Amino acid sequence: MPICEPSIPLWSVGENPPLDNNAWTFSGNTTKNVYDIVLPSATPAGSRVWITAFWFNNRMESGPAATAVSVNIPGLGLMAA
Repeated sequence: MPICEPSIPLWSVGENPPLDNNAWTFSGNTTKNVYDIVLPSATPAGSRVWITAFWFNNRMESGPAATAVSVNIPGLGLMAA
């Protein structure tokens, strides 16, 4: 694929990646190599978030989704007064 083709990042919160394609949350289109996914503020600390993406071109054709990878959302430290 040419570098200029946009990709579509997707994410999901849960212990395992979703098996149903409709369970993924659309994050936006990008042509960048680095993309920030903004999770809802209600996402609990320690949650496992699964991330995947796929290429999408000007002909409205998409490639297969990449193998999903997971990250754990760190907790916020509390400061004592």
